[in-house]
Amino acid sequence: NNGEPMRIGCLARFEKRKNIETLIRAMPEVIKIFPSVQLLLAGSDPTNYSYTIKILIKKLRLEANVKIIGFSVTPLKFLHDLDVFAFSSLSEGFGIVLIEAMSVRRPIVASDIYPINHIVKHETTGLLVEPGNHHAFAQRLVELLGDGEKRRRMGDAGYQRCINEFSLEKSLNRVHDLYVELISEAPSH
Repeated sequence: NNGEPMRIGCLARFEKRKNIETLIRAMPEVIKIFPSVQLLLAGSDPTNYSYTIKILIKKLRLEANVKIIGFSVTPLKFLHDLDVFAFSSLSEGFGIVLIEAMSVRRPIVASDIYPINHIVKHETTGLLVEPGNHHAFAQRLVELLGDGEKRRRMGDAGYQRCINEFSLEKSLNRVHDLYVELISEAPSH
């Protein structure tokens, strides 16, 4: 990736159950090995929960490595620009964002809970980690960041799984993306 810093990203609504804090707490250990790595946090923030997250970033002195970039109008582009997609949610309804990440060939490190562990196949399309365990997240992130071949292999396997298992969800998702595009281009009244 032509000397650019590596990018871990999460796309999730800023709220407590998404447990974004675990990813932030994992970062000091990741930075020890990959000093220039970036953690990019995208998502809507209906209750201003990102304020809590900003305080944690400051407290751990991670301002240089962790960026809150807010709501992403083009989620697939955001996901595509990452090296690893990380998702530390503690409770998940459907997990469509994991399928989106797989659709753009991104390897995943995520919490080992249902339905995440139904979508992400451990050691095949990504790595599953004990929820809330930031040391385990750090370890798995370091493992993937250090192994471009494994990232590619898992990304490709995720893409294949998308085509084979999730093509209906994916086409519904395309409709959703188109809908978002139409709304954002509609004249505002």
